Amino acid sequence: MIPLPSLHTVRLLQGAVEMTLRCTSNYLFACYQ
Repeated sequence: MIPLPSLHTVRLLQGAVEMTLRCTSNYLFACYQ
């Protein structure tokens, strides 16, 4: 059975992953400059 808040949790996780990737890419970009 899939719980109801699963979609909301997935969206929150996607947002967190996107933010982490963005911060990491910005950090690496600043490091390599």
